[in-house]
Amino acid sequence: MSAASRPGQGSEPVHERVELDRVLPVVEGLSGEGVTVSIDTSKPVVAESAFSRGAEILNDVTACRQPGMAELVAEVGCGVVLMHMMGTPEAMHLDPTYDDVIAEVEEFLVQRMELVTAAGVDPSSIVIDPGIGFGKTADHNLSLINALETLARHAPVVLGASRKKFLGTITGASSPVDRDLASAVITTVGFLNGARVFRVHDVAGSKQALALAAAIVAALTMGRMVTGLKPRGFTWVINDRLAVSDRVGGSGFQHRRVRREEEIAWLVEEASVNTIVSMLPGNQNLAAYRQAGIATYSVPVSTPIEDDDVARFFATLDKALDRGHARVLVHREVIDDTMGGLLGGYLVSSELVSDPILALAVIQEILGRALGPEGRSLIPAVAS
Repeated sequence: MSAASRPGQGSEPVHERVELDRVLPVVEGLSGEGVTVSIDTSKPVVAESAFSRGAEILNDVTACRQPGMAELVAEVGCGVVLMHMMGTPEAMHLDPTYDDVIAEVEEFLVQRMELVTAAGVDPSSIVIDPGIGFGKTADHNLSLINALETLARHAPVVLGASRKKFLGTITGASSPVDRDLASAVITTVGFLNGARVFRVHDVAGSKQALALAAAIVAALTMGRMVTGLKPRGFTWVINDRLAVSDRVGGSGFQHRRVRREEEIAWLVEEASVNTIVSMLPGNQNLAAYRQAGIATYSVPVSTPIEDDDVARFFATLDKALDRGHARVLVHREVIDDTMGGLLGGYLVSSELVSDPILALAVIQEILGRALGPEGRSLIPAVAS
């Protein structure tokens, strides 16, 4: 942040030369280390200089209201955070009044999205911020946090509530550093209500809070767990469209034949599966599935995994799910990190699950453990 935007004293405008001197060395140093840098400014000159030194995101508390800012964002092709703020930082805390804070903030942000899009900004690069604490009372802030799902219908939502004054007003924690627990709680609530980007001070605590929130949502998203025939293992059903399981067990030809027949009957009658995508190296059982009226696809995956494997797996699942009323079971001998990562990546790319954080939580729920680095690398935005 190159100029203070907190309410009241200390928020006087800063000359752009001072902003440049403050922020450019930091931007250059961080981007040189491979860090994704967001520049917090409302001045096009500062933003342009920051972009030339590696910044990739603009955070503008005035939502690109300065002449030329939207056009600059369009030209650079960067990400942009559009925030709502009543008035100016110097005076926004003085008796902020709304007839309907949710409707007014939503209307403002939608209008700003339309204006910057008309200037050439890619809609997929826009995220919106209701501006918690920026010209709002504690009641306004709580109303907006309760309404994040409404805002999320328009674009991904940023929540920046960490250590803010209203948390102290509610909890009695007068010092900002004593508000980290309250900040973690509000971050959790924000995630459950639809926010997906968070500005925080206590990164470790917030990461734990988000992991818990994502697991809660994942449990709801999963719908139900269906237990198969022993020694099959288990079958998870995701969003009632896609299921995943390990391979039927047993040993000896006769045992496998009986188990296969029982398994197929269970899949059709109990789990309502009508399509199989096999990741096994051969075509085991596929003929028997087809004989029972189950459509089959084979997409063996190599170890280590190749880029072509990912593309083939995604294309095969797309084809399988495109069939009318399909419930698809993906199975492999072991549900390992590779299978988990591939499935998590597909959940994101196909939008069966709303975002990478939730997809990771779903996969870890299935695995019963943390997904390892190999699997994480296959899910966008969660590799770290």
